[in-house]
Amino acid sequence: SRPVVLVGHSYGGAVITNTEAADVLGLVYVAGFALETGESCADAAAVAVGAELVSVRRAGSQHPGRCPSD
Repeated sequence: SRPVVLVGHSYGGAVITNTEAADVLGLVYVAGFALETGESCADAAAVAVGAELVSVRRAGSQHPGRCPSD
């Protein structure tokens, strides 16, 4: 296989952050979540002034404040 660059937008940033593929050359975040190890999207949004992620996600999620990759 050839080296690839993964691009993540919004929640996609959380997905590419957690990849373990060996052929990944780099990660590009386009207005996406660039999370630290063990950090959830809700954790990252909580430190952003005016972030509304948690309240929006709680309305329609069984896992409040979590990204699909959490």
